[in-house]
Amino acid sequence: MTGFSLKTLILSLPWIVLGLVFHEFCHALVASRLGDPTPGQEGRLTLNPLVHIDLIGFLALVFLRVGWAKPVRINPRYYKNPMKGMLQVSLAGPGGNFLLALFFAIIIRAMIYFNVSSWYISYMDLGLWYTIMLGFFNLIPIPPLDGAKVLRFFMRGQIAYYFDRFETYGVFVLLLLLLFNPFQEALFTIVNLSSSILAGHMIL
Repeated sequence: MTGFSLKTLILSLPWIVLGLVFHEFCHALVASRLGDPTPGQEGRLTLNPLVHIDLIGFLALVFLRVGWAKPVRINPRYYKNPMKGMLQVSLAGPGGNFLLALFFAIIIRAMIYFNVSSWYISYMDLGLWYTIMLGFFNLIPIPPLDGAKVLRFFMRGQIAYYFDRFETYGVFVLLLLLLFNPFQEALFTIVNLSSSILAGHMIL
């Protein structure tokens, strides 16, 4: 998906909201299942968009095509294995996006099979694209993204110590990276290819 217009922007809004909300809901759900009452106490065990949407992150996703929602606060001390629990909660968000993307892909393939209007298929393609984008974007191993928490699980000793200190500057590094055109192009290429293959538009 290369073009971007006001019409595309308006049509994208429901998919952006759904992807962000479902991502954070999955974090909250897994944390709660592992014994942490914090997400429930703060009202994050819901699909209500008003609870999860961060205005700045939402606008960034709309106009820059990458963004974020309000992070779900968790307390790893409630987990039997805090490190493993953190890994599971971190993977839950992107995992939820990819699961949602698989659901969209099944619908798209069914629509193609039954010769549904190409407009509706294109609209579902848009939802698939944004959902996959959220999944891959959050797996970037730079704090505060989920990918950094996944990477942290495998670190020990001094490497872990310096990585934790790096977290303070992670946001700035991430912003600089997003301004780097080759990185954007690589990310979009991965997302475009993945969405095309899942939807059945490209057969390898």
